[in-house]
Order: sequence, then C-alpha cells, then structure tokens
Amino acid sequence: MSAITSTRLARGIVAAVTAALLVGGAGPAAADDTENRSYPGCPLLLEGQTSSCVERLQRDLNAVDPDYALPETGFFGPATRTAVLDFQGWRRLPADGNVGGLTADALAREVGEPGEAGPTEPPPDSCREGDRDQATELADRGFTTVREQTLRGGAYDGLTVSVRASDTMPGCAWGLISAQDDPLSLEVHEVWVDRSLDGGATWEQQPETTTQLFSGVTHTGVYDATGPVSIRVCGVSYHQPLSAPSGEPQYEVPDQSPYVCTGWWTQG
Repeated sequence: MSAITSTRLARGIVAAVTAALLVGGAGPAAADDTENRSYPGCPLLLEGQTSSCVERLQRDLNAVDPDYALPETGFFGPATRTAVLDFQGWRRLPADGNVGGLTADALAREVGEPGEAGPTEPPPDSCREGDRDQATELADRGFTTVREQTLRGGAYDGLTVSVRASDTMPGCAWGLISAQDDPLSLEVHEVWVDRSLDGGATWEQQPETTTQLFSGVTHTGVYDATGPVSIRVCGVSYHQPLSAPSGEPQYEVPDQSPYVCTGWWTQG
C-alpha cells in the first residue's frame, strides 16, 4: 500500500467516524446505501463493480482532490473506496465508502457537473448580504476605502462614514461609521447602507441598521455592489447629555444635518 493510500485510508476512517458522530451516532450502516442510484442513470456504486459510472466517480474524485490519484479504469477497488470515505467524512456525509445519491450529488456540485436537482447554496465566495461576520473576515483579508464623507464643524465635527470594499472579493462592500471620543456625553451612532439600481436617482435603505453606543467605530454587514447595483453608506450620531433624566432619553441630532452619506459607489 502506497504512503498516500495509507494516509488517505487513515484519514478516511477518522473522517468517517467523525461524520457518524455528527449525524447522531449512526454508524456506517446509516449511510446512503438505502438509495438505489448514484449519479442520474447510474445504480448505487459499490466496491467490486466495473462500469462507466465508476469511471465518472473516479474522474470526479480526482477533480475534487488530485492527491487521490485514482486510475480512471472504471473498476471500484480499495483505493477508490478509500477516496470515497475521505470525501464523505470531510463533507460530513454519512460515510460507508459506497456511493449513493447524496455522495454523487455532492461530487457533481463540486466539479460543476449536472446532478440530481436539489437545494442550491450561494457560492462560498459571494456576499452574504447583511452578514457582519463576513465584513470582519474580509477586512482581515484586506480592503480599500472607496467612498468617505466627514462632517466638518458643529457639535459632531469629525463624524465619518465610509464604504469599504474587499480587496479579495470584487463587489463585496460594507459601511463603517466612526466618531471622535467625547468623555462628557453619551452618543449613539447608527450606520446603514442604501442601495440603488439607477445610480442614485431612486434608492432603498437596506433593512440592517447597526447601532453603537458611545464614541467609537462600528460597521454594517456586507452588500453586493457589482454593477448595475450602487451602494452608499449613511450614518447619524445622536447626542444625549449626561444630565438627561434617567430612563428618559433626550436625543439631540446635529443642527447642520440629521445624517451624513457617502457618494454612490459601484464595482465596475
């Protein structure tokens, strides 16, 4: 047995056990071996079979992970079963080394081949709109400030809103608001994203509004600004004097403007 095959077998066994625990303690017998097909037009694939369906299985497994290095002979041998176990385990599929509809459809989706129709999920590299965690992740991977607007003068001199765009995911952007510290007051900063399909002639505010108490920085979730969709970021800072009666908010908005917005931005 080659070093790669030995490693795959060990990893596949560990992954299979993990998958079994994740699906509620059901062992390998609970896998999709109750199905009577794998790929459309193909039966359940089992070790020992030889067919063009097995050849497709080997081709798809190699496309998903070239380290499987399976000879595409159409014979379902021990190496193919090891690769199947590995694939099933790491995708948290019921793992028994057989290939039923769940496994075949998962393989087809990953390599972009037609499979059985089923629920679709957004591709992993797309904006999960309104998701603040993704904005944080993308900021860690690099971003560019593409639009910014700052209030000058008045009670909230220095209040800034900006559009930040991902450097690694074109069109994926989010809004940010920042304000100067004021130790003698309580401030509530709100920031949101407006979106337009006609360059700003008409627009709608996205439902997610992020609020941050006190001075500081906060951001929205991400939004897709790929053309023809344009976005802008707006924000407002409410001021509550410390002398305000407890339990009776007396918010005040800057006289010069109730809010500040950036210009519109579209990923070209």
